[in-house]
Amino acid sequence: MNIKEINIKGWRSYSPRGIELNDLKKINLIIGPNNSGKTNIVRYFNSIKRLFNNYGSPEVQVACYLKEEDTWMNSSDDVYCVLILESQGGLQKLEATRTLKGNKEIFKYNGNNDLGFSNWKFLSQNQVKIFSDVRGYTNTYAGLEHHVDGIRVADYIFNKGINDYEWYKQFQFDMSRWLSSLLNEEVKIGVRLVDPKRDQSPYVEDNIVNNECKNNHGFLADFDEPLKRAEFEVNIKKKTLNIKHQPQDLGMGVLQFIFLLSALYQEKDTECIIFIEEPEQNLHAKSISDIVHILETDEAFSKHQYFLITHSNVILNLVNANYSVHRFQMSESGSTEVTCCTKKVDNYGVLDLLGVQPSQLFLSNIVLWVEGPSDRIYIKRWIEMANEKYGKNFVEGKHYSFVFYGGSLLDHYTVLEEDENLSDFIDILQTSRYAIIVCDSDLGGTRNQYKDRVKRIMDRLNANRDLAPYVYQWITDGREIENYVPKELFIKVICEKIKKRSYFDYTKEKLRHFFENPNPDRVSDRDFENSFSFDEFFARMYIREEELENVSLVKAIINNVSKSFDKVLIANKITELWDDSLHSNSQLDNHLGKIIQMLENANR
Repeated sequence: MNIKEINIKGWRSYSPRGIELNDLKKINLIIGPNNSGKTNIVRYFNSIKRLFNNYGSPEVQVACYLKEEDTWMNSSDDVYCVLILESQGGLQKLEATRTLKGNKEIFKYNGNNDLGFSNWKFLSQNQVKIFSDVRGYTNTYAGLEHHVDGIRVADYIFNKGINDYEWYKQFQFDMSRWLSSLLNEEVKIGVRLVDPKRDQSPYVEDNIVNNECKNNHGFLADFDEPLKRAEFEVNIKKKTLNIKHQPQDLGMGVLQFIFLLSALYQEKDTECIIFIEEPEQNLHAKSISDIVHILETDEAFSKHQYFLITHSNVILNLVNANYSVHRFQMSESGSTEVTCCTKKVDNYGVLDLLGVQPSQLFLSNIVLWVEGPSDRIYIKRWIEMANEKYGKNFVEGKHYSFVFYGGSLLDHYTVLEEDENLSDFIDILQTSRYAIIVCDSDLGGTRNQYKDRVKRIMDRLNANRDLAPYVYQWITDGREIENYVPKELFIKVICEKIKKRSYFDYTKEKLRHFFENPNPDRVSDRDFENSFSFDEFFARMYIREEELENVSLVKAIINNVSKSFDKVLIANKITELWDDSLHSNSQLDNHLGKIIQMLENANR
């Protein structure tokens, strides 16, 4: 079951016009500055949960969980809510009107029929889960006492484990792989009792294996109150050693990572609608990114729908088709206004509301600096192929961006130069902490050395090896990037996929020279060498047999045709036809391996 729409009117900062959240998805961000009414949506569902926890039959008057201060401008007017639910492929509408009447409230649901009451009660008691305090611990005189919304998560996991060992093993497996990814270490997590009974192991596994636990009501039921304490234990493998840690020893972020995911794991087998307030508390940017990605994609949480009430621009950066984004802000009248953000420019407005300035962000995780648009077309396609090879999913616009430097403009760029005399240069790393600079070698014909602009960047990187993790200069192995393209692909595209050349004016004889179709035989017996310029090489296909002896005409044809090739069109057609299994190139593969490593570093 998922909520598709929420409409609430007359509740706290929600005026009689109300707020609407629609087109809701797997992950729904409720995002905006402080005091914009984000938490009021959680307060509404909390109020409904409290009401039905003490409301066992469909009577009209109930104990008053609605108060004057819960109504718009303390007016005591009605509070109205509509939910559109998606269940088993169909849509269902739940309506509720709450009216103050003395110290009672009248709750009307879907025309006061029993079905409406049952649906509201089942939803509030069994499917709506609210995590309003996800900090994960309380600092007591005895140390850090962990909990999520009052529940000691480790106690639950231990009890569940001794009654359902297969569930516990799956929990261990899943949580261990998530932690291993977060910490970049080989990790195994477990749960142990702090003070086990004499002669009984503190570990779930041992009590199951040795058949020491026979109490169907749970192992902890046999202990006195001071002993009803389980704790998480993190084992990190260092070479041949397994080093045991308490989660708090690894930092508050790791502690919260474990507690939040464990608390959500308790509900993994239940269809749930889960509200989480400020999940980013205490978490490093990578930790919160990892958590939200896990909630979105991992099978363990496939039955859940999430509403994240947040200020985090880090979570905003994760948005894709599985997300909805609703921007909350306070109007001049004091009412909450909600905008459904469906375009990138809407998200810019969110950043403005959050007070996030462009100078506080690196605008891209990594920038690929390329000479022109055809370079981008080739490299984007090659990264897509490398994604398949290395099992990655790097996407342009999210994980990396392209910037065109336009050939000779590279003369005006530098890389974190400390010399004040070079202050007129534009620093490549000011746009992103990571950069890949793609340069044509231009070696071939009369040139046997790199151009000064290419060599200057190369010398800068060679002299400052500490820049190596952040900058990779890709100098093409051939004359230009097109030299990585197999000859047969160029022939196919030029002969079949682009508009044929008709004629050109041959000025030497003041004649109009008409072309026949390009003839692949003109290049079939010649290797497309790294030192060749692709446009001049393949322009030879337009020369007729009888014209080969006319050196001046041959030169004019090559010059004219090569200048007329549309490099962008050709690049698009070639990448459409590219099959890596047929057109692999070891030199290209080497560069792509380094680029994938750079992308991994930049997107951690």
